[in-house]
Amino acid sequence: MQRQLRLLGIEPGWDLPGLTNWIDRQIRHPDIIRTQSTLFIRRAIEGLLESRGLSVEQLAQQKFRLKNSLAEKISNHRRARAKQSFQQVLLESRSRAIISGRMTT
Repeated sequence: MQRQLRLLGIEPGWDLPGLTNWIDRQIRHPDIIRTQSTLFIRRAIEGLLESRGLSVEQLAQQKFRLKNSLAEKISNHRRARAKQSFQQVLLESRSRAIISGRMTT
């Protein structure tokens, strides 16, 4: 029976918290606390459920692809945050140089 359901693109026995936690455990993110990562993953899954009209069981059937996609999204957010932080440091350094009267180029 389960094999037949898998052939139909359904992996039975999954619910939203279970899929969220499985994906969270599969993605390495020591810089992100678990409550933030699970919230991000859950919202992404809920978005797919609503926008594509899929069931959790259908998403679970593609859980490895979904995990890879979410890992990439997290990496993209991480890179954007690092870039933003770097630009902020540069801006603050430049502001201090202007205030102290030591403008260098």
